[in-house]
Amino acid sequence: MTLLKVQNLNAFYGNSQVLFNMSLDITKNNIIALLGRNGAGKSSTFKAITGLIRVNSGSILLKGNELIKEATSKRAIAGIGYVPEDRQVFPEHTVEENIDL
Repeated sequence: MTLLKVQNLNAFYGNSQVLFNMSLDITKNNIIALLGRNGAGKSSTFKAITGLIRVNSGSILLKGNELIKEATSKRAIAGIGYVPEDRQVFPEHTVEENIDL
């Protein structure tokens, strides 16, 4: 069963295109890793899926439901989230408090 299917995603930071026809297919009961060197588009991929950067075309299906035009908040309610790599999200809080937030 496909949980997340991304097809031909084209995403931008301002006028700069950072993803070109990116596709992936994540199925149930699999562990997936997105690997690449710095600047390869790993974070941009996640930001595009969660709605944090502008996507001009493509498709994002979560359990068969199209999310491409949904707000970030609707995607979060549907079960898609983004946890940034930076350890200083809220430096005054503990790890557990950051996760709760």
